[in-house]
Amino acid sequence: MPGHVARMAIMGLNDVGKVIRGSNVLIMGLTYKEDVPDIRESQVFEIVRELKAYKIEVYGYDPLLSDEMV
Repeated sequence: MPGHVARMAIMGLNDVGKVIRGSNVLIMGLTYKEDVPDIRESQVFEIVRELKAYKIEVYGYDPLLSDEMV
């Protein structure tokens, strides 16, 4: 599933004519479950890994996490 999400993001960038390499992507919501500040089982790390393989700059935001955790 994380690979599919990453590919969808890449296809979306491509569909709007963006250059993939060097693009910026913001992932909002990093925790494993809603309203729980737990990232231990979050699949977001695999999504980030896949996007970074395409030299995409990835940023994250989650109101439940401290800046250090993001």
